[in-house]
Amino acid sequence: MQSSKLASALILAGTMNFAYADVCNFNPGSVTCGKGTVENLNGNGMVSVSGTNITGTTAVNGMLNAEDAHLNVMDINGSAILFKCMVSSDVKIKGALKASSSSFNSNIDMYSDYTRIVNTKVHGNINIHRNYGSRQKLLLEDNSQVQGDIVFEQGNGIVVLDQSSKILGNVIGGKIINKKGEKSE
Repeated sequence: MQSSKLASALILAGTMNFAYADVCNFNPGSVTCGKGTVENLNGNGMVSVSGTNITGTTAVNGMLNAEDAHLNVMDINGSAILFKCMVSSDVKIKGALKASSSSFNSNIDMYSDYTRIVNTKVHGNINIHRNYGSRQKLLLEDNSQVQGDIVFEQGNGIVVLDQSSKILGNVIGGKIINKKGEKSE
């Protein structure tokens, strides 16, 4: 009886890996995922996803490059580049972020000196936490919109805002510099 339970468990584990193998390719230092759905994605080094739906947590130690992906929870210890992505829940990035033609349905927690958001909607707050580096900068370009507040914990942040982008909340701990170079508080 014990051996049949063990055999069933091994078959199930093999089936789960096989199911993910159709979507993701794991190599030392890199993970590449294509079209399909995975529950959670954990990767070290370079992680690339394209057309992937990740229903749980995406945890990366390194760099995430995502295109046309649906992500739920993101926990990135490194940089992230997102293009045409939908992020449903909490985002924490300890590194630079460039998001283009994407949507965030929750708050973004950044630990970085530089964040660039292009043609992207943020339906929550952007919290830029203290990182003891240089002055923190957030660029909002090409019809980007932040519905919540932008909070610079360090207190000396800059939001560079082009004419087509909007902040519906407040900027706390920083100032806005319009793309023309005009300053507003």
